Amino acid sequence: VRGKRDGDIGTEAVPIGDYFQLKPEQCRDKRFELVGDGFTLRSKPATIRGLAWPAATLAVADARAWGDPATLLAGSSAPAPELPVVVGRAPLAPGTPLFVALQRLAVETPPAGDLATYTAVTAAAPGTKAAPPPLPLLPAYAAADLPKVAAETAAHFAALRTHVAIET
Repeated sequence: VRGKRDGDIGTEAVPIGDYFQLKPEQCRDKRFELVGDGFTLRSKPATIRGLAWPAATLAVADARAWGDPATLLAGSSAPAPELPVVVGRAPLAPGTPLFVALQRLAVETPPAGDLATYTAVTAAAPGTKAAPPPLPLLPAYAAADLPKVAAETAAHFAALRTHVAIET
């Protein structure tokens, strides 16, 4: 879904809470594989690995039930629904974090390119350098590594905040 102003919050004709709400038709042509500690989503634009730590109970459900949590969380049986979405349940305990990760994976088939409109607005202006090539994707995380990955990420951004200063 593309907004009027490339993601500027507050510029859409609908409330932002509605704008980013899942629409069942967005789940068409997606395939989910539940794998041990998570899932893999295969779609035209990308392959995404989803993990939770500690483990969550996952199921594939029919996205048309998005407005009915009891039906949605019950999942669906074979065959796979036409509009699939992954749902999960995990116990929450005070003082105990639940780590959730969505990670784009490198796959054999090249990912779909940017939409033509994105390519147009991000094209280099005459006399400027082209954007560097994209960074390679990291190997898939293991669910048990999520606390460490979260701590490393927090430390990285804490260090970054001390290196950037803006005077106005």
